[in-house]
Amino acid sequence: MNLISEAAPLHFAINPSLFSSSSNSLTLSSMARSVPFVSTIFVFLLLLLATEMGPRMVAEARTCESQSHRFKGPCVSDTNCASVCRTERFSGGHCRGFRRRCFCTKHC
Repeated sequence: MNLISEAAPLHFAINPSLFSSSSNSLTLSSMARSVPFVSTIFVFLLLLLATEMGPRMVAEARTCESQSHRFKGPCVSDTNCASVCRTERFSGGHCRGFRRRCFCTKHC
């Protein structure tokens, strides 16, 4: 008993308007224009959601600066500057400017 030979033939109708060139090209051209638009909107929404979902930033404390009174010579090392500034009761320091001066920093 062969199942393939005994199967009933299938019959179905094809709508000829599906293959007309005018409606098919109109559908394809409108789809081709909408894909970049939809993609752009999707990327925009992702960026918007990504910025909203990030951690909330607390307003940062202001940082006050003052030129070091104990640092001598040109400032070439931020680490050395920060070390001297900590002896002056500042939280840190960095070299700054054309003349390379040591400026101490603290939260104010």
